[in-house]
Amino acid sequence: MYQVSTELLKIAGRLEGGGMDDLASRLVALAEKVSENDRLLTVAEAAKWLGCGRRTLDQLIVERRIPAHLIGGRYRLDKDQVLKETRLGRLN
Repeated sequence: MYQVSTELLKIAGRLEGGGMDDLASRLVALAEKVSENDRLLTVAEAAKWLGCGRRTLDQLIVERRIPAHLIGGRYRLDKDQVLKETRLGRLN
């Protein structure tokens, strides 16, 4: 998630330089929120954490067999929810 918040801050800097201060400040706030919530994983991070392939996890998300949140056009998975689902055996 560090990478996501870093990229948001870079974009905010470019927007601020372009005179879009309001949008830049909202992106900075979003970056701070993302970095605070380190429980959210990208699909690649979650696949590595679960020990499965990314395609497998993508399919599970599409089939709604694992909870995921669409944020900025990309899926994020809450680590606690994924852990709960795997413990309950819902992914099998």
